[in-house]
Amino acid sequence: MYVTGTGSRQASTLGFRPGGYCVDANTEFPYAPGVAEEELSKVNHRRTLLIACVGIILGFTGATVEGPEMVSLLFKPLQDSFSCSSSVNLALSQFVKLQLTCAALGAVLALVGMFFWRRFFRRRAEAKRVAS
Repeated sequence: MYVTGTGSRQASTLGFRPGGYCVDANTEFPYAPGVAEEELSKVNHRRTLLIACVGIILGFTGATVEGPEMVSLLFKPLQDSFSCSSSVNLALSQFVKLQLTCAALGAVLALVGMFFWRRFFRRRAEAKRVAS
């Protein structure tokens, strides 16, 4: 049931135009074609950054928890008999390097895990689509 509106446009009795977008109550395809193509091709940088940050935090936490034991394995015994400041500075610098290395490894492992996780679900969705 369409009525003729102003000009050459047709409008439904509710005031929506036929074949309109989601704001026009079209529930079949809620985006304009250009927007849908952009959404499909856009890389989600926020998710990637979030996963990398979570990996950094987990790597940092793991290094903080297990770091003293790992530094003690790498650390040489005290060399100085009167002052231990150089030995303590060396141990602390090793600990900081260990934390930064574990944070970087955590970010890399989290991103690799996210890549394989998303690849698995993408392939699974494609297989379901082909099967149906």
